[in-house]
Amino acid sequence: MDNPNMHRIIAPVQPRSAGFTLIELLTVIAIIGILAAIIIPTVGKVRKTARDTQCRSNLHQIGVAVTLYAQENNNKFPPGNDWKNPPDGMTRLVWINALIPYLNSGAPTYEDKYRSPITSCPSAERPVNAWDNTQYSANQYLTSDGYTPASLSVITRPSETVFAADGVIRANSLQAHAVLRNTILGISDTTPDQPIASPSPDPEEGISYRHGTDTTQVVMVDASVRAFKKGTLKSRNFSTSY
Repeated sequence: MDNPNMHRIIAPVQPRSAGFTLIELLTVIAIIGILAAIIIPTVGKVRKTARDTQCRSNLHQIGVAVTLYAQENNNKFPPGNDWKNPPDGMTRLVWINALIPYLNSGAPTYEDKYRSPITSCPSAERPVNAWDNTQYSANQYLTSDGYTPASLSVITRPSETVFAADGVIRANSLQAHAVLRNTILGISDTTPDQPIASPSPDPEEGISYRHGTDTTQVVMVDASVRAFKKGTLKSRNFSTSY
């Protein structure tokens, strides 16, 4: 007797489509979105940390350069703005230009002679100023606003006294000396613990709080670098009266 199963018609197997189903496609998109939400903020934080670290390194090297400069210049800080003795080809010498020979900038040509990547803060939004070639501003008490800088001997608290900080340089101006102007900061020579002025937005010739949330980075006279939140820097950190 014939086996009835031998005559059963077997339907051909339909090959599965090589494309994604809608559910699979939506799943992949969701996974990519989750990964992007995790990775993008992390990359942003890594870049910010790198910029902050580079800025601290720049400021420390500037602090060391100040010490080297003083050793060869009668124990004086570099001048804030020297119109009397400018280098060849320049109309004046500001403090940051005076420090270039003491920075490891490797500048071989005249075009780069008074420029250095060390003088540029990677977190600054404004390009390096055409006059001062920097985004850092010096303590006016130390460099003066002319060619009569202070002596290192007047500093009794080098680890607490600011030499330079993240600054807001006045753009395209002959008056832009890359200094932290005393009148802008509201520094007191009689009240050491008086906080300096910190208006918003950051004023020209004042401090720039461009690192994170209202944070600035400064280099002290001893070349140490510290970060300060807005409102925590005080007159004692600038004035030489204490």
